Amino acid sequence: MDACTRCLKATRDEDIVYYICRNPDNKHYNHRISPAEHNICLDKADTTAEIEDAEESRLLAQAYTPGVPRPDLAAIGLTLPPKDGVERSFQRPIFEPDGAIRYPKNEGDWECPRVPTGYVRSKDDPWLLLPLWLPCSLRNQMAYLNVNCGCVLIVMRCNDPETKVFGKRLDAEACQACKYRRAL
Repeated sequence: MDACTRCLKATRDEDIVYYICRNPDNKHYNHRISPAEHNICLDKADTTAEIEDAEESRLLAQAYTPGVPRPDLAAIGLTLPPKDGVERSFQRPIFEPDGAIRYPKNEGDWECPRVPTGYVRSKDDPWLLLPLWLPCSLRNQMAYLNVNCGCVLIVMRCNDPETKVFGKRLDAEACQACKYRRAL
């Protein structure tokens, strides 16, 4: 009945209803709130999720076209350590020529791998991760393999000395907003 997945519903004396706010973006986080305040929290959460989905779709449309080669992103797979024969939760990912990352699915796999920074999960195939990175010849990119589960961590750093984020880790949104980004 209650659509909120964050706040905890509580009652006192069987007739007074209140909530404990679990939304970290709300100023009442971890405090008691009234049903009216809870409804405002719900409205903001729904709006925020819609805005984030629209922004993610816009970024994906700019950065990824299926089948179009992206040698800059496909080369990230070359930075992984060589195969070591260790059994991990997920098989070694495949870096597709178009920049996507595909995890092979085994029989009995029920959980999908984590999504690295700058990628989104495909709506059609949860084992396919699509890039949000636009081409840039000055971006340093590296992939690390999680020792336990086999998920990849993608780290991108800006190598353009003209930017304020030179040498620092980037997310895809910061890279897309950069006026210094150099196309390949």
